[in-house]
Amino acid sequence: MVLVVGSTGQLGSAIVWRLRQEGIPVRALVRPASSTTGLQGSGAELVIGDLRDPETLRKACRGCDAVVTTASSLHRGFDFERIDRQGNLNLIEAARKENVGHFVFTSTIGADAPDAPRIFKNKKFIEERLAASGLRHTILRPAGFM
Repeated sequence: MVLVVGSTGQLGSAIVWRLRQEGIPVRALVRPASSTTGLQGSGAELVIGDLRDPETLRKACRGCDAVVTTASSLHRGFDFERIDRQGNLNLIEAARKENVGHFVFTSTIGADAPDAPRIFKNKKFIEERLAASGLRHTILRPAGFM
């Protein structure tokens, strides 16, 4: 079972569909007010949760072999502290507590640049915390055009 966080976004929904096409069981974390239209027919198990609510994250992670996260506040008013920083820390901790086997974090190219914008610095911060978490992990740094 793979938990996809950010599953209602453009990249997250594409990941859900691709995994399902490969026959991989998927659990898609969706916020209570999110539209799930793009996931209809995918065969993914939808679970209600929020990066700001650690208990919902633990429930979502329970029984998962991997977590893939593309979540960001980029299209939700730039809530860097509560979503991009604390929310991702909550997700890492939930995955650790639920013994998830692998954690995939979508960062960005340039996250380690000295003059990086704040949202990139938050990505770098999470990369460092993930590396220190003890979880087996992969950090992706795609460019914006991807």
